[in-house]
Amino acid sequence: MILRPYQINDKQNIYRSWNSGNRNVMYVLPTGGGKTVVVSSIVGEFKGHQVLLAHRQELISQISLTLASVGIKHNLMAPDKLIRVISTVQAKSFDKSFIDPLAKITCVGVDTLVRRLDKVEFKQWSRKIRRWTIDECHHVLKKNKWGKVSSAFPNATGLGVTATPTRTDGCGLGSHNDGVFDDMVMGPTMSELITMGNLTQYRIFCVDADNFDLSSVSIDSGGDFNRKKVSAAVEKSTITGDAVLHYLQYANGVRGLTFCTDVKAARITTDKFNQAGVPAMLVTAKTPIGDRINASKWLKSGKLLQLVNVDIFGEVYDLPAVGCVSMLRPTQSLNLFMQQFGRALRPLEGKTHAIIFDHVGNVKRHGLPDMPRVWSLEPNFKRTKSTLMEDLAIPITTCKTVGCFAPYDSRLSRCPYCKSIKTISSKTSIKQVKGDLTELHPDTIEIMKGERKKIDNPPPPPTLQGDMIRFSVIKRQRIRKEKQIELRSMISQWAGNLRFFGKTDSEIYKIFYMVTGVDILKAQTLGAGDATRLMEKLQ
Repeated sequence: MILRPYQINDKQNIYRSWNSGNRNVMYVLPTGGGKTVVVSSIVGEFKGHQVLLAHRQELISQISLTLASVGIKHNLMAPDKLIRVISTVQAKSFDKSFIDPLAKITCVGVDTLVRRLDKVEFKQWSRKIRRWTIDECHHVLKKNKWGKVSSAFPNATGLGVTATPTRTDGCGLGSHNDGVFDDMVMGPTMSELITMGNLTQYRIFCVDADNFDLSSVSIDSGGDFNRKKVSAAVEKSTITGDAVLHYLQYANGVRGLTFCTDVKAARITTDKFNQAGVPAMLVTAKTPIGDRINASKWLKSGKLLQLVNVDIFGEVYDLPAVGCVSMLRPTQSLNLFMQQFGRALRPLEGKTHAIIFDHVGNVKRHGLPDMPRVWSLEPNFKRTKSTLMEDLAIPITTCKTVGCFAPYDSRLSRCPYCKSIKTISSKTSIKQVKGDLTELHPDTIEIMKGERKKIDNPPPPPTLQGDMIRFSVIKRQRIRKEKQIELRSMISQWAGNLRFFGKTDSEIYKIFYMVTGVDILKAQTLGAGDATRLMEKLQ
């Protein structure tokens, strides 16, 4: 098993964290970055008894096949029928089965263990376990089934793996709050992996669905859109037909995944793909394991061009590299969005970029997938704007040019893909235009410049006041002016750095507003205290 340099570094950091006394360690790496390779290497090196927990029962097969692919023998705690199927698939794929009831590695579904927690046999076995490993570990909280199972191994250290260590409900994943993890090991970000060539660049088509309305769709207890209501909204729209039309227009012949809201919508979408001459197959939670494995093989060989699914290929499930993803399922979950998006970013021979069709506004809802994000084990609601880049999410707009439909940073004055200039309506409010002074009415700018002159000019002498008050006014004015000179110098340096990277003045004004919360002209009218705090932000 050959690890990339960053994977070797990540693996060493995980061991270093355990050796420093942290019991349960979380490893964060974007989808497609090779978490499976790192975890398999760690699992293969460990000599004690260990358990690999599957998110769902049907995904035990995926974990088992992954271990078999690197020659690791393991036991399966699953129904006999499932074990026979997996054993047969391994024999066909690797010329032998790697399932061994006496192996120290056990793969098992979390629900299976939950049903056995109180049994004497389980308690005896659990005391042997020295390591547990859980993929998609953002599910793990002390009080849920994942937490209960992980705590049932009193002598074990833990390894959790995820691409997105955050939860829709805002709960923290740290052991000192809602979760079980003592430390977080960060691998490269998605942006860094793209730069290194380990993930591909991408192109997004955000085709506006004017008849797609989510205004009446409520949020369920899990923090995502209510499944029944969102399915009804999709059914009333033209999204299903648009998905096939835009695939044929922009990605015809490219292997892809399509994510739907429910089985009914997925079945209709599959039929429409096939009717249009695009070989497609529907995969659901009820699809037999053998058929799923065949579907992956057929997609890899090109016999299939589309796998249409309902929440099957979002988490954990391993698939061959594909070129495009079609999102027909709106979601409030950043985790699900990032997982689905990342499915298209794995490199493939001859592939220059991934194609993402967002028919439901997920990109506008969550931002670009490789935008800077700061992960933490703390609860979401305890983070502040000063510590969480995610709260400073870049606003996204969609290019209206036919044939482009690309989402991009709304602070830019033109689309970076087709170069068309963004149409701006007449504005006179700083807040409305996000600090872009070039888009303000001239009268508004003159008023703001007048405020700046009050600082730059000598203060008017107080009338009918004593020397003490007069000297106090002059001193405050001098301190304010000194701070403003310092602040303006820093703003100039800050803006110069952005110009070096090709930003226009219009874009710089907007970025300044998004970072600081004030526009550049207003910043030059602040008092000494506010100016000092603003410099700390810029620094």
